Amino acid sequence: MAAATGTPVTFSKLTANFEARTFARVKIRNKCYFDIDTRYTDLETIGDGAYGVVCSAWDSVLRRKVAIKKVADVFEDLVDAKRILREILLLRHLGEHPNITSILDVTVSPQVKDFKDLYIITDLYECDLDRIVTSKQILTRPHIQFFLYQILKGLKYIHSANVMHRDLKPSNILVNSDCALAICDFGLSRGAEDEASLTDYVVTRYPRLLYSAQIFNISVCDS
Repeated sequence: MAAATGTPVTFSKLTANFEARTFARVKIRNKCYFDIDTRYTDLETIGDGAYGVVCSAWDSVLRRKVAIKKVADVFEDLVDAKRILREILLLRHLGEHPNITSILDVTVSPQVKDFKDLYIITDLYECDLDRIVTSKQILTRPHIQFFLYQILKGLKYIHSANVMHRDLKPSNILVNSDCALAICDFGLSRGAEDEASLTDYVVTRYPRLLYSAQIFNISVCDS
């Protein structure tokens, strides 16, 4: 599968008239349903993300496969809701880059005025780097060099926008069979100048490093 390079979601898309959309209820698995726009068909479960079920689907508008993440009861936990909103806003801020996953669409359940579920549509990748490095597949030096080049290129772009990822690890790096790579999951990201939101303890320590808030800066946060 070739690397996906969709157009990031815009403010007009986020505030679109959802009443113009046509929705259908699709059963994913036992007691799990997607109330999704009918432009998305052939839904198949591909895993469970940090906040909900993730499915692949065919987008009849873009004419290609995409990934749909359902965030159920999005307002149930205020901290999680803020992280999801932050991720959407940061990805909009970053725009389009071949080594950063793009939000293609955002929609909610049909009950727009009192909705509970949020659906985030993004580029579809075949697996993550964690699955590759923990498998029996042998990585050659060119493989490692190409992966590292793309990771550094993505990080340089992120840091140039004064954003710190703060949760960079193999499972948050998506990969296709052609070795195209994209950094994802910006739920813990912060602006570089947002010192008030930085904590002494970084949730994911990969490798296991503990940074103090006094030295928390772009040069070390994603090392």
